[in-house]
Amino acid sequence: MFCYDWNKVLENLNDALDISWKGMLSIFLAMLIIYFVIIILNAATKKKEK
Repeated sequence: MFCYDWNKVLENLNDALDISWKGMLSIFLAMLIIYFVIIILNAATKKKEK
């Protein structure tokens, strides 16, 4: 019924995983950049507490 070309399936899977880890890395790096920008802005604008 289904006749898969398993070499092509594995090649497509490797391509998909290659794209997905790059995407996850870029999301993680964007979150780190936003976190450090918030930390820097909080330190720069911190008012003296009484």
